[in-house]
Amino acid sequence: MLPRTMHDCPLPPPASGRYQCASGHTLVEILVVLIIVAILSGLIVIRVGAFGAAAPAQQLDRLATLLTGWCEQAVFQQRNLAVRISHSGYDFWEPLTDTGATGVTDASWREAAQTQFSPQAWEGEVTAQLLVTGQITELDLDVPQLRCFASSQMTPFTLRLQQATRQRTGVQPETASLSADSNGRLRLLD
Repeated sequence: MLPRTMHDCPLPPPASGRYQCASGHTLVEILVVLIIVAILSGLIVIRVGAFGAAAPAQQLDRLATLLTGWCEQAVFQQRNLAVRISHSGYDFWEPLTDTGATGVTDASWREAAQTQFSPQAWEGEVTAQLLVTGQITELDLDVPQLRCFASSQMTPFTLRLQQATRQRTGVQPETASLSADSNGRLRLLD
């Protein structure tokens, strides 16, 4: 239904005497909306990163949180627990038998069944290097390298994560390290 009075539409009446209103958006309105969307998209890409992967420091912070919880479980359950670090991520291990804090050899471990400690993959292209008691340790073993002891101690280690080098950008790859002493104190170094 067309407007009938001057107050309903700002355009002058045509020869028919009825007012007509223009519908749609102006070019300026459309451009303003597009500029706002472009700015917001740019901010999201900067915040999340080009590939959406978390930075090495964020990934190691997440590991530190999970590792703290896993080692607390070892103390509460009064049994040794373990963590395996690999090139693709990390997972949590428990003893095959409930022997308590003693009697667990390298061959007597299995992946943990607890869902809150499920295997985690490294995000993005990162390289991992693990030093256990000061020695470079092989990754992708069939046994865990890090132990959380029922006595609240842990295997001393340093884990270093480095983003893959990007040839085109010329930006130095980001690196971070997580280390633990034998008393289970974790330190994150950027």
